[in-house]
Order: sequence, then C-alpha cells, then structure tokens
Amino acid sequence: MLIDSTHTLADAAKEKPLQVLQNAAKRLYRAVVKKHPKLEKRLPKQPPLPEDRAEAEKAMLHYLAQLGETVETLLPDHEGALSEKIKIAKQIVEDERFLALKGVLSAIDPDARFGWKSSTKSFFGYKEHIAMTEEEIITAVEVTSGTADDGSN
Repeated sequence: MLIDSTHTLADAAKEKPLQVLQNAAKRLYRAVVKKHPKLEKRLPKQPPLPEDRAEAEKAMLHYLAQLGETVETLLPDHEGALSEKIKIAKQIVEDERFLALKGVLSAIDPDARFGWKSSTKSFFGYKEHIAMTEEEIITAVEVTSGTADDGSN
C-alpha cells in the first residue's frame, strides 16, 4: 500500500481579514436582497469603518455577526444559496483564530487554508491524501485543509 499527499489550490484568492469580512457581508446582503427585496430596509447597514485596521476588522466582524443574526431572524426557513452564505458568515464569526490570520482566509472558500509544500514553497488550498495499491488502484482518498500534516493521515 502506497500513501501519498498532494496539494490542490483553492479556487479563491487568499484575503486579509477585513477583505474576507467585507466580501462575506456583501455576498450575504446581496443574496437576501436578490431573493427578498422587501427585506432590504430591515437589514443592518454596514457602518463606516475606522482608519485603524484592527478596529475596522472588529467593526466588520460585529457587523457580519449582526447581519447574519438579522437574516436568520427574518428568514428562519432559509435554504439554498442563502443558507450557504449564512453558514459561511457563522463560520467566519465563530472562528477564534480568524483575526490572528490563522483561520478562514476566504469568504468564497472558507475551508481552504494556507499550507507548505516545502520549507520555502507555500500554497493556499487543500491536501489530498491518497492510498493506492502497487498496481496503482486508488483505495482511499481523504481531503484536508492545507494546514494538515502529511504524515498523520
């Protein structure tokens, strides 16, 4: 049995926390307005952001949490694309490592992570851990975030 890991790049750009927050909020807001235009007036508006980056990130994180909670209250039976946007918003808000640049790095693909191919080459995406026989028949595949250890799977 041969076990190997390979990396796969995410189909999304790695972003700074403020960009992730702004993109997630914008996508959630647009999804609600597109499907339920009458609710636009009831959604919280994005606040003006402070000049200080850390304070701006905290303000956007609070806004994203508030927007997500409001949408869930207004649309408790949400589904489809809207449910996905709410799930992403929650995942970002609940990620304790987010503002330390170690958690979610994309509002488009929140599961993708920063990983290393070698001590000098990095990538943003996933690792595929593949098990195969000597005849090159794949018997198992496990996909993990880019931060996963190659040897532990």
